[in-house]
Amino acid sequence: MSRLIKMIAEFTGYEYDQVISIAVRSPGFYKMYEINKKNGGKRLIFHPSKETKILQYAIIEILLKHLPVHENAYAYKRGLSSPLKKNALQHAKNNYLLHIDFKDFFPSIVPEDLWRAIRQYDKELYFDAWDKTIIDKSLFLSHNHKVFLSIGAPASPIISNIVMKEIDEQIFSICKRSDANSAYTRYADDLYISTNIKGKCNEIYDQIANLVELTNSPRLTINTQKTKYTSKKGKRLVTGLCITNEGRVVIPKITKEHIKEKLYQIKKGKEFDEKEIERIKGMLAFIKDIEPDYYNKMVIKYSDNITRI
Repeated sequence: MSRLIKMIAEFTGYEYDQVISIAVRSPGFYKMYEINKKNGGKRLIFHPSKETKILQYAIIEILLKHLPVHENAYAYKRGLSSPLKKNALQHAKNNYLLHIDFKDFFPSIVPEDLWRAIRQYDKELYFDAWDKTIIDKSLFLSHNHKVFLSIGAPASPIISNIVMKEIDEQIFSICKRSDANSAYTRYADDLYISTNIKGKCNEIYDQIANLVELTNSPRLTINTQKTKYTSKKGKRLVTGLCITNEGRVVIPKITKEHIKEKLYQIKKGKEFDEKEIERIKGMLAFIKDIEPDYYNKMVIKYSDNITRI
């Protein structure tokens, strides 16, 4: 009897044989739909069945949450408050900023990438053939004769951080060798490197591109169309937040103008549906988290409108 399957059964309340049955058919039980990308085009989302999600949550608690991730990976970390702001703050004191993006990040990650990370964590950790089958089939999607990590599954974010740990370490070392005062952070598939030495971002990019090219697990591809260099002379954006020349992290002006317009419309009596109200609440919570002083000013100016939503 597999110890892992027994633990999953105890965690979920399923019978031992039920865990096996659900896992074996999980790769093909995903609902597929499309969402619009910010820069145009469509992104495929694969949402697992309820039973598959339950297995994934169990494996997260039993195994995945105990595996190490790099300290400079800011996305998807439990208990980390204000991750977007903390990610951006790492670059606030530097003049030059490099942004690198990976193509099809989640779909590039396959089961062997996870097993490689597990073996690096503990070579003595034992999994039998059934354990491996259950983990592979519960956590990875099968589509068009390919098996990969899906966008939309609860375990995918933490798996991506686990398999990226070694690359994160190597990129961090590249940055520090180039400039001891440089900063490196990763937020999902968005990599940010900053330095105070002119020209160093170009040098660092070349080394990272070479590293990615030579790395087989995970097998990633840099999206060169999204590679961007900025400095204090331009607009420095990190995970959608602006870094001012004074080193503050603020919300972009366009976002502030948008929420003020919404509050003004509410003041004038316009009614929004429940979905839009939730969006407005989310934007207000976001502003409060990133710029509490600005939020307080808005509360004073639009207090009646804010209480109405």
